[in-house]
Amino acid sequence: VFARVLGKSYIFATVDVRRLLEKFCGNFTEDRTYLKDGVNLFTYINKLDSHHPTSGYLSGIMYVVETTKPTKNYTQKNIAGAFGVSTLTLRLNYKNILITLGMDNTYGLTVDDIIEGIR
Repeated sequence: VFARVLGKSYIFATVDVRRLLEKFCGNFTEDRTYLKDGVNLFTYINKLDSHHPTSGYLSGIMYVVETTKPTKNYTQKNIAGAFGVSTLTLRLNYKNILITLGMDNTYGLTVDDIIEGIR
């Protein structure tokens, strides 16, 4: 009841983010480190600002992960298509995630750098 009053009824929900990411990312990658980075980043950001893992939000998480890679393998369109969302939804979630992290971009950073607080 208290969570509903706050408008965050999802905080007590048990959602397996790893399984969700495996479901969506399985459409475009088999790379386990890519998935692991997505789960780690989601877990870190969720501690900063609790957020329900919608497909749009998770697509933004995975695009942040993609932008930390030295070579880009997947486009916004690839990731958005795998999650069943538009590229606009992906970009809006990406921008909101960067705001939550207090960053303008991920240039030159890895997911581990972001989690360690390097900006």
